[in-house]
Amino acid sequence: MNKKLMFLLVMIILVLSNCAKKALSEEEFISRLSANGFELEKIELADKTNLSHVLIARKDDYQFEFGVADDIDKANYLFNSQKRIIEDNKGNVNTVSSKSMRNYSKYSQTSNGMYRVVSRIDNTMLYVEASDSRKKEIDGFLKTIDY
Repeated sequence: MNKKLMFLLVMIILVLSNCAKKALSEEEFISRLSANGFELEKIELADKTNLSHVLIARKDDYQFEFGVADDIDKANYLFNSQKRIIEDNKGNVNTVSSKSMRNYSKYSQTSNGMYRVVSRIDNTMLYVEASDSRKKEIDGFLKTIDY
């Protein structure tokens, strides 16, 4: 086999094997966000068909919403539903970003002065909506927690 082709195949295998992300547990979410100055609250949901509760982490003028679904199919459904809501209310879009890998999906949009992100790893969901002036701060934090 040609050396270039062999190298390419090895690189593809390495890239694909490293695409999976590790989801945060509720405890890790609470620990990481409280250590960064967020106030946390657990909200029980009346409709428990997809999530029984959501953790809300507030700081300054924005909040993260984190939930754990019963399974990956429900998390995918929630991710796609939230993505559609964001897309349907987009107004004048400045930027859109969408990623999807093995166990991970992320969609972000900057529109009408607002920045929105929905991210899923395995059966966990994370959503944030804030002023677009917070985009850099939010992206930096999402990077530190690998969402």
